[in-house]
Amino acid sequence: MRYGYARTSSIGARADRQSTLPQEQALKASGCELIVIEHGSGSKKDRPVMNELMNRVVEGDSITVLRLDRWGRSLVDLLQSIQVLKERSVDFRSLTESLDTSSAAGMLTVSVLGAAAQYEKTLLVERLAESRKATGRHGGRPKSLTEANIRLARRLVNEGESVVDVGRQFGCSKRTIYRALSFSACHHPSR
Repeated sequence: MRYGYARTSSIGARADRQSTLPQEQALKASGCELIVIEHGSGSKKDRPVMNELMNRVVEGDSITVLRLDRWGRSLVDLLQSIQVLKERSVDFRSLTESLDTSSAAGMLTVSVLGAAAQYEKTLLVERLAESRKATGRHGGRPKSLTEANIRLARRLVNEGESVVDVGRQFGCSKRTIYRALSFSACHHPSR
């Protein structure tokens, strides 16, 4: 059986912005009979779809990925998983890097590319940390309301304006207004 493995790094709502469709199309075009999809970081060991695939394959099967970094970014884990597949006579292929793990040269290429992927991941983490430090931001969405907007919203609500109307004026929900003003919807059901 020829398996294809596609992965995006994002999970939850962010996963909607990262499609596996290009990977799936390339894997299907390469002759994969069954394509499995996972959402999660390649640097984490806990990847249930990958683990299930590793347990499912038998001698003569093959696993194909679009790029080596879709399989994993940790060099140690990458090499260990490919070694396990090799010991079970399961071929591993990467379409972009044209890898063939059945030869010593192929394993050397996997090692070099795996090290490069791990290096790239480390640089990305460092750049993100530097950016957070420089900007004072720690991720997440930008705030909907500035401090000046919160003061104005508080004044409008205190003057009798409904929270729903105040939210409309600022282009946000009443829940955002409640949260910004440290109100609780259950304490102010009439607003």
